[in-house]
Amino acid sequence: MATFQNYTVIGNLGRDPRTGTTKSDKEYTSFSVAVEPAFGDGPLWVNVMAYNGLAQVCAQYLRKGSKVHVSGALLLPKVYQPEGGEARVDLTIVAREVTFLSAKPEGDAGADSGGDSDTPF
Repeated sequence: MATFQNYTVIGNLGRDPRTGTTKSDKEYTSFSVAVEPAFGDGPLWVNVMAYNGLAQVCAQYLRKGSKVHVSGALLLPKVYQPEGGEARVDLTIVAREVTFLSAKPEGDAGADSGGDSDTPF
């Protein structure tokens, strides 16, 4: 029997995306998404890795603060403890799909805000 895992998060980027190339020449873009947890304090941070064409689109259009819907496979969580700190869990989703929920960044060629120019998002 085949199995399938799919994890979905909606949130805002905590930093501008970073791009690079793997040792096997795959292009990637990584970014972190702040997700409002159902329980607990503060945001839950989820790392996202996008590859190939999806990586290019994410690098081109996403910026710190962009709201996104990410769907993909969860990598095995890593537990670590910073020196003198509490144990933390590193969650990473390998994106299959990224939906941009914010308007295009200002200054994009051909960007159409589709509304009032005073709207901050």
